[in-house]
Formats: sequence, C-alpha cells, structure tokens
Amino acid sequence: MNTQVPPFDDIRVRQALNYAIDRRAVVKFGGGPLRWRVSCQILPPGLPGYRPHCPYTRARSPAGSWIAPNRRKARALVAASGTRGMRVEVVSYKTLSGAPVRSSRYLVSLLRELGYRSSLQVLPDFDAYVNYVAEPGNRAQIGLFGWLAETLATSDFLRLFGCPTVAPETSQIVNPSRYCDPRIDSKMRQALSLQPTDPARATELWAEIDHSLVDRAAAAPLNSGLNLVLVSRRVGNYQNHPLWGTLLDQLWVK
Repeated sequence: MNTQVPPFDDIRVRQALNYAIDRRAVVKFGGGPLRWRVSCQILPPGLPGYRPHCPYTRARSPAGSWIAPNRRKARALVAASGTRGMRVEVVSYKTLSGAPVRSSRYLVSLLRELGYRSSLQVLPDFDAYVNYVAEPGNRAQIGLFGWLAETLATSDFLRLFGCPTVAPETSQIVNPSRYCDPRIDSKMRQALSLQPTDPARATELWAEIDHSLVDRAAAAPLNSGLNLVLVSRRVGNYQNHPLWGTLLDQLWVK
C-alpha cells in the first residue's frame, strides 16, 4: 500500500485491509500451504527479532497467529476514515503461474466489498511492474511485492521501511510502501549500533520494530515462504539453514 497517496495515507484504511484479507485464500492462490506460511508480520521465522504477533484476526490468539479475517472491524475502520467510495487501482503483473493476477483479482473484489470503486491494471511482466510502481508520478496505490534477505541480519530485511529509503523524487523501488516513521527509524539505528556489542538487546529492539510496523500497518503482510525438502529414509543428519537451505555437507547416506 502506498502510504503517501489516498486512501492508504490513512492508517485506518491500511488497518482495515489487514483485518479484511483472507490470508489463507492468498496462500492458496500462490501454491498452497506447502509453499507458504500465513503471516501477519514483516519478519519471517528464523530471523533475529521474530516474535509471533498478529493483531489483525477475528479472535486474538495467545500464540500470535492469524485465525480468520475480521470484516466487521474492517468495515468500521473504513467508515471512520470517510474514504468509502474512493477509486483504488490494484496493479499486478503477468507470470507463467498466474498467481499474482489471481491474488490481485481477489484484492479488487475485497476492496469493492469494503466500499471502494476498485479496478485492476495488469502489466506484462515483473520488470514493467517494478518500473511502474517505482515511478512517483504514477502514484500507484496498491500491489503485491515480495523480497528476500541477503543475509541473516534483520536490518537487511526491514530496511525497506526505513525513511532514508523512501526516495520520493527517484524511480528507484527501495521502499514500495513509501512508509516513513522517524521514531521507528531512530530505533532501527539504535538496534544497528547495539548489534555488535549487545545482540540480545538489539534482538529485542528488532522485535519491537517489527511489531510497530505491523501495528502501524506499514504494509499488509500475507505470508512467508517455505522450502519443502524430501529425503529418503537412508538420509541422516539433515540440517536446514534459513538462507542457504539444505546443508549438503552435513548429510550422510546409508
């Protein structure tokens, strides 16, 4: 969600969408539960600072997991925002699997259910999509976006939501949501500075940052990826690394 343009410049609208989305349905569009894990938060399991947290669900779970959409809460937030009836264009792109378009069509129907005049623009490929979303003059409102951590550093994963990455006058897609909160930014710098000397405190701060981004609805997280690995009964000492996957040099075979 582009937090710099209506209606998503209103936190109530962003929170409403988070409440309304059926995350389990989106997982099915993308290939099912063997490929994706339902999530409400930015950080995936395995990165320092991950603490389960999901305020956007019908019934709050002590485990911090998503249970079901809460459409009543979503409609109340949209009504309070006064944005009902506004135009919202969902931007998507073609792939061989068709998953982004399927998910985007669902999003269009959901926005209509919430009272928006929603439409869909499908671009020919991901590169065209990235270029369109990154160009500030297009004022793209909402679309799908995913990313991977290049290292196990939590900062590498959350940097998309830092103020210096907004770059409103450039077409570089460094922060698709164009979200900026100086308080969260300051806490990110603090966590980075503490990482070498006090990693435990840094991890606590990363968890707080992740939860703040969720509570402020900087995005509408949907899922995190799973890596399915099949091994025979003759394989032993299977080990998995969050970034590198199966550690082949640790396996033995009878």
